[in-house]
Amino acid sequence: MFKRPHLYAPTPPRPPDREPRFEPHPTRPERQQRLSLNARQRQAVQQALASEVLFLWGPPGTGKTDVVGHIIEGSVRQGLNVLFVAPTKVAVDQALERVCDLMRAEPGFTDGLVQRAGDIELASLDERYGEQVDPARITVRLSAQLDAALTEAAQALSETRDVIALHDEAASIEEELAGARATRSADAQDAKAAEAEQLGAEAQAAQLRLRIHQVGVPKGMFARRKELQLAELHEHVSQADATAAAARRRAADSTLRARRAAVVIEDLQGRAATARGRLTGALPRPALAQQALRLQERIDGLDKQRRKIQDTLPAKCRVMGATVAKAIQSRKLLDRVDVVVMDEAGMVSLPAAWLAAGLAGKRLVVAGDFRQLPAVTKGDSDPKATEAERVHSRHWTARDPFHAAGLVEPGGRVRPDSRLVALDTQYRMRAPRECSPAASGTGTRSYEASAPPTASE
Repeated sequence: MFKRPHLYAPTPPRPPDREPRFEPHPTRPERQQRLSLNARQRQAVQQALASEVLFLWGPPGTGKTDVVGHIIEGSVRQGLNVLFVAPTKVAVDQALERVCDLMRAEPGFTDGLVQRAGDIELASLDERYGEQVDPARITVRLSAQLDAALTEAAQALSETRDVIALHDEAASIEEELAGARATRSADAQDAKAAEAEQLGAEAQAAQLRLRIHQVGVPKGMFARRKELQLAELHEHVSQADATAAAARRRAADSTLRARRAAVVIEDLQGRAATARGRLTGALPRPALAQQALRLQERIDGLDKQRRKIQDTLPAKCRVMGATVAKAIQSRKLLDRVDVVVMDEAGMVSLPAAWLAAGLAGKRLVVAGDFRQLPAVTKGDSDPKATEAERVHSRHWTARDPFHAAGLVEPGGRVRPDSRLVALDTQYRMRAPRECSPAASGTGTRSYEASAPPTASE
């Protein structure tokens, strides 16, 4: 969440606008309860997380969805990306809801850690986690969040620039004030110098007039000489008077300019005091300039994210749920697929299963019950098909992955194999019930369970 910068003083963080829709991180007792698996289920999870291939078989009610959910969660914690597929939308949604229950408190969950490709069919998944797993809604929500962050960052940048403008205004006033003070000082000094020059010229003129008086009226033998001397003295008096008059005018002009500068200084001092008051407690301008730079970089980054949000959303996904058909017919749903988990595999045609399995880079988990209804195909029962075509159809489209992997004996019993874990305790009854030896092929008649798992298949 965007944290507004401080312009004047730190402020307490704002509370969230609303509570998040997902539940808080589970407490220790809750986590222990949700991890309540029986021995065979725990074996399946451990074996899946330690191998490249696992086949998980179990009749309805044996908790396959629980086991699949823990396998997916464990794979994510190993740093792997998981593509979960199932033949129907409901099967995808049921398992994905269980995965969300397990991973809802993980960082990034609200931003698309788990996603659903295609429409959500299951109402409970849509109601509880639709906002977190539907890419379209995630995009809208993240866009709204980015828009809100952009608005807040832009507002913060505007406020920061306003305070920077106050700093600049105060600096400009101080600069004008310094200039006005310098002008007043220069004018005052010039007025003082002019007054001194005036006094000097007036004193000189007085001395010259005294000398003229001492020379007196020209007469006698030296009359001509006195006339010339008086003419020179009168010329010097005129020059001294002119100098005094000019100095007097200059002193008056400088004094007037100094007084005007004093008025300007008084106004600027008031404005400077106001500007300093508006900056009380504000950060220094260099710090605000750095803050504005960071805000602009954040705005540019958010804008870039806003434009590329749809392109970056797949990179945030660690678990993608999709139907088998969508997974094999769409362009890549994940940037990298490390693990493919296929549920209800008994209802998936063999070619589709091979295509989906081929997407896995490191691990394949195939879960289901080969005794349930198989995939619906046309070739095996098409009256227009030749016998060769029917044989081809039975070999490829009418077989499920369990039969194709050689895990089912001709009589329908599960064949012991290191790649397979069979779940044989059912919980959709009033009390735990074990699958028959003929069904499981393990030769074991009973498994005790004190309580059912927290969520059924």
